[in-house]
Amino acid sequence: MVKEERVELGKLTREDARKRFKKFPLVILPIGSCEQHGPHLPLDTDAHDAHYVAVEAARRMKSPKPLVLPVLPYGVSLHHLSFSGTVSLTPQTLISVIFELAESVKNHGVKALVVVNGHGGNTPSLVAAGQMIKHKLEMEFYLYEGWGGGGKLFGVPDDAHAGAFETSTTLAIRAELVNKSAIPKPVKPSFPIPQTAFSAEDRVPFAWKTEELSKTGVLGDATKIDIEKAQTFWKRTIDNLVAVLEELRKHLLRA
Repeated sequence: MVKEERVELGKLTREDARKRFKKFPLVILPIGSCEQHGPHLPLDTDAHDAHYVAVEAARRMKSPKPLVLPVLPYGVSLHHLSFSGTVSLTPQTLISVIFELAESVKNHGVKALVVVNGHGGNTPSLVAAGQMIKHKLEMEFYLYEGWGGGGKLFGVPDDAHAGAFETSTTLAIRAELVNKSAIPKPVKPSFPIPQTAFSAEDRVPFAWKTEELSKTGVLGDATKIDIEKAQTFWKRTIDNLVAVLEELRKHLLRA
């Protein structure tokens, strides 16, 4: 019987980890958040989803498979702090954490860090951390965010948080954690000006607090559930990450 090649770093011994880093000097870091997702979805939605995609992609790769670091369950969620259960880092703290994690794995011979991000609020900090990692550590840094366009996929352009997209994708893989009886009626977000709408053609990004846009904490229509589209999304997102990782394997072996 062939022994399964584990992909989660935390489940290996130090000697196993040493050998794996040598075979494939790339690691994957899933990151999400611990924040409100309306009255019906779990607080760990973003963290779970990033970990799920990272681990599934690593498992589907040929040997030697890349290692997945333990998920970072906190992110920049300042905009959700008025809702119970939200735990946030500041952007400065997240930048430091990502940089120091990269510094740690570089010490073990890792040449590339791939961050799988499940929370949009983390993106600016991750981009900044990536620049520091590249220029100060001389490590390669890649940011995978396969969640873009979810609202369009479900036909709800302004579906940005805990709406049709996240409700459907959670039901597809963790239905037992969705409180369907608590799904709120759709509320149109109260954007300050038309150009700040998530679906605006020439969108102007702006700083916002969730409660100013939606009293329910939901940005979108969580009633438009579509499990089939959610399953298509998960397959596409994982397949795309596998393709990226296989190309990075070739790239690192050529270097």
